[in-house]
Amino acid sequence: KHKKMVASVVDQLLGVFPTSRDISNFLRVPSLPKVDVRGYARSCSKYVSISVTFILSRIVRNPHQSVAMCFLLGLAVIFLLDRSQSQDFGAGSRAVRGGGSMSIMTEYSTHDDHGRTVPQHGPHVKLPVHFNYINNVNTTVFGATPVFWYLPRSGGNTVTEIFGKCRGMVIAGAWMGATDGGLKVVHENGIKQVTADLTTADSREKARDKGLRDVHPNILVLSPNVYETSDIFSGSYQAELWTWFRHPVERQISYYFYLKNIPMGHPRYNPSMATLTLGEWVLTHLHTPNAMLTTLLGVPTNPMGWTEMDLTVAKNLLRQKAKIGLLDQKTESVRRFSYGRAPVGASGARECQERLLDYAWTTKGRHDPVGKKSDGYQLLVQSNSLDMKLYDYAVYLFEQQAEVFV
Repeated sequence: KHKKMVASVVDQLLGVFPTSRDISNFLRVPSLPKVDVRGYARSCSKYVSISVTFILSRIVRNPHQSVAMCFLLGLAVIFLLDRSQSQDFGAGSRAVRGGGSMSIMTEYSTHDDHGRTVPQHGPHVKLPVHFNYINNVNTTVFGATPVFWYLPRSGGNTVTEIFGKCRGMVIAGAWMGATDGGLKVVHENGIKQVTADLTTADSREKARDKGLRDVHPNILVLSPNVYETSDIFSGSYQAELWTWFRHPVERQISYYFYLKNIPMGHPRYNPSMATLTLGEWVLTHLHTPNAMLTTLLGVPTNPMGWTEMDLTVAKNLLRQKAKIGLLDQKTESVRRFSYGRAPVGASGARECQERLLDYAWTTKGRHDPVGKKSDGYQLLVQSNSLDMKLYDYAVYLFEQQAEVFV
């Protein structure tokens, strides 16, 4: 009877047991991991649960003391998880060759069937509710709107051009003109666009209320920030997430030279760029470290910046909900984005796509090579260490998804 009482109370306790994030918010301790202890507890074997209950009932005869010990045991689990997730992975990392680029692979990795080192996605975590609007990557929902996430100087503009010019999709998120009145589809530079401003929270909500998703059945939403794009959607499982990756350091170097070569009179012209070296630029506010995490997850919950646990959340977001595209594998990536969608576009769509992907790649940036041992390169590696790990994981997922999008 005593064991049944303790087991019943423990089960009720698990039902209301706070997540570590709840405790973190209450205690204002940002280092606690964002894992759901309920999920971990309920995923344990029933035999382990029975054994723990039996041991507690034998050691402590008072049922109230048994429940208290269970609660303290749960807090200890949270503490151990926090310690395991807050280790400095950077200290134990080593450089390996992967995907034709120098990348950072942590020692907290395993090996696949071919003996290759692969990154770990970390513990399974419950994603923030802001990402509920995105379908799971292994499911197909009829009428889901594709959302395309990419960063500047990663080749995303050309991919957008492929789906706009060659595939005939209507692009939302690139319109720079007036947005007065209702939403409509206009032709601009050979691409159909929706007259919607998606740059602010208010404008995204207005576009949603005006029926952005209903303007055209073949719409593609450009997303500079996956977290903020949730403002466009009013329910769950309404979008399909396409992500486009380029090696973080290579992208940042390309972005530096892009800013440096902007002519006077351009809205983004900054006279200080004329004298800044790459290493100096990395240390200024003009450089955004770990931009991938910032544009995927929004604002870090830790006032000190992004943490290893935020990286784990981002990895789970990619694993659960994202189609992965890589600049180094652009042709195959575009094919996977089109997987499961009805073919659209003009009769010369294939030739149009091949021209943009190969000999007319419009975003190729020309600049002087930067040595990987140079101070500027190494500073970029250090300041974008979490993005480097996320990129490694994206490359791994791209290989795994080859079995899905055949």
